[in-house]
Amino acid sequence: MYDGKVKVGGPEERIAIQIDQLEQHYLVGRDIEIQYFIEQLTVGGQQGRILNLYGTGGVGKSYLIDEFRRLAVNLNAYFLLMDSRGFSHTPQDFCTQLLRMLGYPMEKLQQIAEPQALLELCHDILREKAVNQKLVLALDTFEDMGDMEHWLREAFLPQLYPEILILIAGRFPLQGIWLSSPAWRHWIHRMPIGDLDYISVKQYLESSGISQESMIKQIWMKTRGHPLTLSAISVIRN
Repeated sequence: MYDGKVKVGGPEERIAIQIDQLEQHYLVGRDIEIQYFIEQLTVGGQQGRILNLYGTGGVGKSYLIDEFRRLAVNLNAYFLLMDSRGFSHTPQDFCTQLLRMLGYPMEKLQQIAEPQALLELCHDILREKAVNQKLVLALDTFEDMGDMEHWLREAFLPQLYPEILILIAGRFPLQGIWLSSPAWRHWIHRMPIGDLDYISVKQYLESSGISQESMIKQIWMKTRGHPLTLSAISVIRN
């Protein structure tokens, strides 16, 4: 679980910076989402503090989350990414993984057996972090959370420090109680992302070294702006 921090001067810093620069170079068509994220991180406000990023497979959710991480780090914010594929879907494992990412000592963590104690410790440390520094908590691949979704909505999220910016990302939008409850609707900002428009496709291909208008139109017709398909075709063309 990468939090965006790298050791200054180390080889991992040079690799991480180069990867980030390349990914930023090829990221197109997401200006509205990026601007909203920056506004929430810098200006804030109680409404829309849960960003619900969703879209079909291959549409570029992971790339956009990476850009949010870069933006957060550049704004001196702490970015925590919890991918549902990285831990067992129980409250205890969720809290344990989160506390590890927050740097809580493993020897102390192993001494805590009660799930409620782990939950309270998570909230305490997150609150302490958020008081002194902007904090983003990202929950990715949310569609795989299963029964954990209920626990997150009823036990974990309501007790968080309100200044923490929450990102919930997955293939599908939050539904059910998330939308039927006026309170949750107030907190949630829906952020659907779809295929790229022609201008964004043209910008991406030109960044990839493809500048012939006929070739760009041909690729546009084949991909219709689907980011993953576009990436694969541009590699073949080059």
